[in-house]
Amino acid sequence: MFGFGLKDKSKKVLNNHFKREGAWTPSWLNSIVNDGKIQGYNEYDVAIWYLITDWQWMIDTWKNHGEEDKETKDRIFQEINDEIILVDEISHLANADTGFKERVAELAKYSLALK
Repeated sequence: MFGFGLKDKSKKVLNNHFKREGAWTPSWLNSIVNDGKIQGYNEYDVAIWYLITDWQWMIDTWKNHGEEDKETKDRIFQEINDEIILVDEISHLANADTGFKERVAELAKYSLALK
């Protein structure tokens, strides 16, 4: 993908593989891209760490909502777990030494707080 920067490549992964067409927080993505450049991340690393950040925020935001929000919590739980499967599909394209696999496993367990 000559001519495309890390941010554009990462957006492409988020859009195409995770069906997140424009549904990301620009400041989070910018921060992960900037940190990632220093650490040698590729677009898959950035996309995965972006999702990890988003999942953490969603779980923290919704875990203490009551039964009146059960439908929303169930939807978020399902979306997170569907995306975890998609992360597994591309994990071989990311740098394993970033620790993302352990963090994804932790968040899979943590997402149970939404149930």
